[in-house]
Amino acid sequence: KKILQFSLATLLASVLPSIAQGQTADYSVYTPMMESGYAPVVESGYAPVFDGGYAEMFDEESYDPLRDDPGLLGRHFLEGQFVYLNSPSEIRSIDKSIKGYSTTLNVPVAWNKYLPENMGQDVYVSMLSLGYGGSGDFGLGPSSVSADLKMFTAGLNSYLYLTEDIRPFVQTGISQQITDVSFNSPLFSFSNADINTRFIINPGVEIDITDQIAWRSVLEIDTDDTFDSSMYRSELIVWPKSWLYLRGGIVGDTQGDTFGGIIGGGIAW
Repeated sequence: KKILQFSLATLLASVLPSIAQGQTADYSVYTPMMESGYAPVVESGYAPVFDGGYAEMFDEESYDPLRDDPGLLGRHFLEGQFVYLNSPSEIRSIDKSIKGYSTTLNVPVAWNKYLPENMGQDVYVSMLSLGYGGSGDFGLGPSSVSADLKMFTAGLNSYLYLTEDIRPFVQTGISQQITDVSFNSPLFSFSNADINTRFIINPGVEIDITDQIAWRSVLEIDTDDTFDSSMYRSELIVWPKSWLYLRGGIVGDTQGDTFGGIIGGGIAW
């Protein structure tokens, strides 16, 4: 009984001064740490600890990327996409379509914490593989021709939260393009491989449509040739799961000679 009276007296001694000053006692600072090592979360999203500092909470099981936005900027992700294009006019008689695939790995940079709150950067690497081929007479008897393009890119995505739902960005980096063309006929055959390295600067934007859907558009500027040879991509990003997304849309050149689609998906963490 004496122990109970002493405990009540101690509690009243800690509460009454706060009430007398018109304040509410903050019990959270006296809350012991849980078995997991975390303290209860307060409204600010931080948990008080006994040394007077604050420990940031992070619950992996309840983490949901969609709590921020449904775009891909600022996320770790790995994706793959299938690409289909109608052939440019100069090769349409050989093959009416160009088909291939692309893969991309994206990782937010470590120095993002030093940038302003509404800015961020990601590093990314990607690979694109396209090919076409066909056969015909070509005035040289039964002949066949094929071409393969592989493009490897490494760069930096720099983005800005213009508003909560609109994020313009620009991709900068280096791209290496390897083209391999071969021709075979009864009279002669030849093969030619060409390697071209160029600087890239691609402006784009992400816009949130709903909590699970975002629109992303990129203009891939041809820095070696003319602006007419540049490509554009316009896609929707849809999240059926918090770690899984689908991505697809249209792709073409600014000259209007090539047009097609791109579809795929990836995982984010």
